[in-house]
Amino acid sequence: MTVTDIERVRALMNDVDFPEPRHDVRHTVRIGRRRRAGRWAATATMGVVVLAGVAAVVRVAPWAGTSGPDGTTAGPVQVGDCRIEHLALPAGVGSAIATGVDPTGRRIIGDADNRTILWTDGQPTLLPAEAVGAEAVNSSGTVVGTVMTGGGNHAWVYREGRVSRLPVPSGGAAEQVSINEAGDIAGTLSRTSPIVWPADRPGTYTVLDAPAASVVSVIGDNGVMVGYVEGVGPYRWDTDGSGRPLALLPGVATGSAVDLAGNWATGLLEWSTSEPVAGFSIPPGGLAAVRWNLTTGEVTSAGVDGRPAGIDAAGRILMPESPPRLIGLDNVVLPLPPDRAFHRTVARGMTDTGIVVGAAATDDKDPNAGPYRSQPLRWIC
Repeated sequence: MTVTDIERVRALMNDVDFPEPRHDVRHTVRIGRRRRAGRWAATATMGVVVLAGVAAVVRVAPWAGTSGPDGTTAGPVQVGDCRIEHLALPAGVGSAIATGVDPTGRRIIGDADNRTILWTDGQPTLLPAEAVGAEAVNSSGTVVGTVMTGGGNHAWVYREGRVSRLPVPSGGAAEQVSINEAGDIAGTLSRTSPIVWPADRPGTYTVLDAPAASVVSVIGDNGVMVGYVEGVGPYRWDTDGSGRPLALLPGVATGSAVDLAGNWATGLLEWSTSEPVAGFSIPPGGLAAVRWNLTTGEVTSAGVDGRPAGIDAAGRILMPESPPRLIGLDNVVLPLPPDRAFHRTVARGMTDTGIVVGAAATDDKDPNAGPYRSQPLRWIC
């Protein structure tokens, strides 16, 4: 690997946190592509908040309780039987990171040497050189991503062995793309508006309305999309193109939705405070991972001061590191085993079938660690 390639993989390992969205929509959500896993039951305490004239139930997990594995307060730790596996690397590739997975777990995407890897049933293939910056894959093996260059960004799709640029209005540029099982692709146009490329109308697109500059994080299998609107916070767009804010907790300054699965979405809310929010047990530090019930409008604190990487159809949230773990609706924590041959382990995506993907990396500050290396991983739970 060249120095530039090594720095790219390091940057990917450090990109598990979506940046604070208070200033610039361009720096929101870069995680939470294909995700999802298992089953959990729900318990929580309740409060009420009113958003945009609609009463929404707010379920806030108590902050006083058992310490979670990252030192913050979540529910008790569950001992699981997840096993960890190394993903094979293509010939000539020595370092990579798995960044996403399709809903079945058969297809996984990753990044190495400024190239995209597509694993199918564990077998790696390098995609064509122009397929740089892969962001999502579906079970048909269709991959989407964004090429970011000094001359402007463009979104692409890989299907049936070919890479094609997604069409946009004249003068526009698309990025931050995701794909659902039907093949519908969604992204962000010119860093301001949602754009959708429908599977049933190839070569066409629809630009959606938003009250301000916005970012689309993901499109669900039912066509619902979630993301962020500047000055509004977390947002959803429905299949008819209409949009509305997602519920907030009291005192929230901003936030963003980063992933959805079934009737659930997850993201991060941010408070302008370093003290707990009275009456609602919000953690010190002003950040909280949350889940939204997209059917009822409920917003629930996960009891963790951190940034989620994904959510499954049962409402289980994937936290990417320190350590990687799953948090159920009752805030019970299931740690994912680390790869102890490396210094750091990060989770990046999940499925509803109990598969999580990510990577482990050496610490280049450790003189005994040897050359920097990252190993793509799969957990099976």
